[in-house]
Amino acid sequence: MEVIEQLEKWRNASKSRAVTIEIDDGYGATCWRVELHQGKNAIHCSETNFVESEGVDPRWHEHEGDLWCCVVDGDEMNGWPGLAATIERALECAELFWKKEESKS
Repeated sequence: MEVIEQLEKWRNASKSRAVTIEIDDGYGATCWRVELHQGKNAIHCSETNFVESEGVDPRWHEHEGDLWCCVVDGDEMNGWPGLAATIERALECAELFWKKEESKS
């Protein structure tokens, strides 16, 4: 439950934050999706077991003010990381992304 507590702490730190958690039916390449919204920007983090994005690093891809990232289970990309790992990755990316955005201002 520690990851849920971390997510709640992140969400409750500001009224401008929101969290969305979704899951597909399991037949696609992505199952869990966690989105962290802060102001007009968002972190879109997906659980995936394979990565196919030619010319794009799916672990960190900035596009139109948002960050798209994924969590992959190990270097061989086999298995499914799960919801907790997806939340942890989203929180890690959010911290790095928004610190970077703040340093631009």
